[in-house]
Amino acid sequence: MLSAHIDSLKQAIEAKFHCACDYAGTEFVHEKDGGETLWRGSVDCFILQEGDSADKVYAWRSRNEAGDSSFVIVPGTSDVKSAQEAVRWQVTADPQTKQGRYKRKR
Repeated sequence: MLSAHIDSLKQAIEAKFHCACDYAGTEFVHEKDGGETLWRGSVDCFILQEGDSADKVYAWRSRNEAGDSSFVIVPGTSDVKSAQEAVRWQVTADPQTKQGRYKRKR
């Protein structure tokens, strides 16, 4: 039986991609720029059963400065092949978390 957190992520992913998915595991990610921590936490990995645009999806819960939480869902792509790369993509792609100090690595 999946935890309530994993089950909630699974439901959000299935609604977003319109197909079933399977939980594949959780990875701990610590993304840094120089010595500064940009993001640290657990990323849950899912496999889409019939995905058109991605086979793997990375997801986690995020809280904004007001304390409100939401799910971050990043599909696997040719640029995003791991939980670490999913976090890096999100940190550098989101203007609210980037704060102009971290450039996307290519």
